[in-house]
Amino acid sequence: MLFTIRLRPAVVLPETARVREYQADGNTLYRRTHTDYLTDSAYLNQHLIGLPSGILLYDASSVAQSHTLYRYDWASHLEYIPGSINPPQHDPYYNNTGVTTRGNLVSVQRISTDPMDPPNTNTEFKWGFNIAGSVTFTRDHIWHQNFFLYDDNFTDGVNRNTFAYPKILRDGDWNDTTVQYNYDMGVPTRTQGPPPVNNPQGAIQSVFYDAAGRTLKQLTVNNGTYTRFSYGPNFLQAYATIKDLANEAYSYTGFDGSGRVIATASSFPGSTGGYRGVQFGYDNLGRRIKQSNPTETSAIGPNWTATGPDDSGLGTNWLYTQQAYDWQGRPTITTNTQQ
Repeated sequence: MLFTIRLRPAVVLPETARVREYQADGNTLYRRTHTDYLTDSAYLNQHLIGLPSGILLYDASSVAQSHTLYRYDWASHLEYIPGSINPPQHDPYYNNTGVTTRGNLVSVQRISTDPMDPPNTNTEFKWGFNIAGSVTFTRDHIWHQNFFLYDDNFTDGVNRNTFAYPKILRDGDWNDTTVQYNYDMGVPTRTQGPPPVNNPQGAIQSVFYDAAGRTLKQLTVNNGTYTRFSYGPNFLQAYATIKDLANEAYSYTGFDGSGRVIATASSFPGSTGGYRGVQFGYDNLGRRIKQSNPTETSAIGPNWTATGPDDSGLGTNWLYTQQAYDWQGRPTITTNTQQ
């Protein structure tokens, strides 16, 4: 069904936007939406404009079908950083004694539009913040909660009072996941999850990076298993231990000059070639126009050859599913693989 949308000029109702949607004839009203905005001077003085305070949706008969309320910056949901600590680059005006109008959304409440519904049918989702503007908790309408604690936890052990990254992620059952970070790059270097039942320690993972911030190795400290990565000019290789530390499973991802994946491959134990791969092709507009079947191969690189049951005798029997498009980029013909 097609609709025509007409907007009333904002000068008529500066604090309310009204949108009317019409059916395909352009005259029959389909529905209308009213959006109210915050006009408190405390927000306007901080140049916080365009914050919706409520949205009402009516059908063509002016019967309310949906009602949503938005609230911002409840003082009871603002977690103060203790003492006189002021995070770096933080405006001290937004602290324990200063202005708390920051435009942080703390509540979304969906109100039932059926007058016969009891009040407890309304639902509300809440968020809390600290004075640095970071989320400290989330809570749904039945009080499932998650908490975020922001004490500094950097690999060099220096406390800079940044309050920039969550150190502890706590779920509704008070199970903690602890995260440590590299200060210079802001990337996690160590995580420890909550211990499973009847286990004294949760899973611990350490992550190592190169100077460019790319992951070099992910190590599970508890059992020594790992995945390590090797980067080439146009490919990524990964080696992962599975059951023992002596054998590594291999995977490969190749890219073209635009960063599109043109080939993937992985170990294929028990096969003739030892690997299986998939190749992809693109047109000049960057649209994928072909994708091969998973094919057994013995060589990984630009001149892959099919082996084993996939070898036609010529060593190049890669079967592709091909896709054609029209001048507007819409798919037209899909050609499945043919022998």
